[in-house]
Amino acid sequence: MKVVIISLLVLVSLLSFGYTQSQNKKMRQVGSVRLAKDKPSVFITFERNGKRKPLETGESDQGIWLRLHNNTRWGISFCGFGVSEEYGEVGIYYDVEEVPFEESGGSYSLPSEKETLDKKEKPETPTGYGSAHLCALTRLPPGKSTVFSVPREHLAENLAIKVAFNYGWEVSEDIISGLEPQHSVYFYATNLPSER
Repeated sequence: MKVVIISLLVLVSLLSFGYTQSQNKKMRQVGSVRLAKDKPSVFITFERNGKRKPLETGESDQGIWLRLHNNTRWGISFCGFGVSEEYGEVGIYYDVEEVPFEESGGSYSLPSEKETLDKKEKPETPTGYGSAHLCALTRLPPGKSTVFSVPREHLAENLAIKVAFNYGWEVSEDIISGLEPQHSVYFYATNLPSER
């Protein structure tokens, strides 16, 4: 009887150990969301700048080409539109946002009186390419990237562009109807290489 009990305990221990190892392996696999461990899961990098025909009225003829990277094991999707090759591989809808903490010397304190007056003299923040137009969900496969361009003034001092995206496991219809959360990736004017 004692031998049977010991044998059962050994068997249960071995099964538990095997199950635990299997679970740890699965957790490591799920935990490795990023393909390149030293890079963010989704990010934008600078490609180049130069002349660019305005896409919309009021834009300058100066552009910046950026690259959206999907560094995850899953596809991502974003609102895109077709463009000719000169603008990049795809047009991407994005918002332009002011980065207020940089105005205050990199802190979240209230702006000084001078900063408030300077702000009144600044041009209005551009709106970006809003997706109020027809939005085509564009898929970016795992490990891939795509090039898009923006007018130079959309990345003027203290501005950033914000590209909204969703992960491949989220249901397209639910994304459009607002039932899925929306994720965003930013590219800041401060990320541009300094001009010499």
